[in-house]
Amino acid sequence: MVKIGESMSVGVVILAAGSGTRAKTSKPKQYMPLGGVMVLRRTVDAFLRLPEVSHVQVVIAAGDEDDYREATRGLVLPKPIHGGKTRQQSVVAGLEGLLSCVEGLNPPDIALIHDGARPFPSEALVKGIIDKVNETGEGAIPALPVSDTLKKAEDGIINATVDRDGLWHAQTPQGFPFTAIFKAHQNAAGKNLTDDAAIAEDAGMNVHICAGSIDNIKLTHPDDFTRAEAMLDAAGAVDA
Repeated sequence: MVKIGESMSVGVVILAAGSGTRAKTSKPKQYMPLGGVMVLRRTVDAFLRLPEVSHVQVVIAAGDEDDYREATRGLVLPKPIHGGKTRQQSVVAGLEGLLSCVEGLNPPDIALIHDGARPFPSEALVKGIIDKVNETGEGAIPALPVSDTLKKAEDGIINATVDRDGLWHAQTPQGFPFTAIFKAHQNAAGKNLTDDAAIAEDAGMNVHICAGSIDNIKLTHPDDFTRAEAMLDAAGAVDA
């Protein structure tokens, strides 16, 4: 466990290669307007404004190039990388893209991996993840404690109540030392692991819980867009 230090560099992989069918939108949800701005643009801007971030690599689906260009118009970004058939394959492609961004230089010290359809990561939340990775030399994710009672069911019938103590809702960005998470992803090829923390755990890496945020929502269902628009309206009213 080695602290990375004050001169650390941070690269971000933004995953925007999904189709997002559960959102029932006319195009992939990351390219839908939110308060008049594409979701992906809001997500990318949230990281570009942070001085700690040196590179942002977006991973998109083949065929989404026109929407991507519209979403990122005017931004200085490396060429987008095409994702794979699974999230894990897309993350590997994004991490390889970060290596290409810094060809001839050292790779980023820290990799942050973030959902493209999660447009409201606050500066404090992101910096909290970076600081924890830098402090520990291990992984860190934002998360919220589970507050609802959890049930297991089969064929629509409850068969057990799950103890929620120690259970957390995982969010992104999930942060790790770059070399460690890159190697972990390469070694996890073919495994059915649902997020980067699970891949880090599978590789024997410690992953720390940091404070998540109820505002750091992932746009998955139609109601999520309604909530996000209300959040923007409320923020506008406060700013006014």
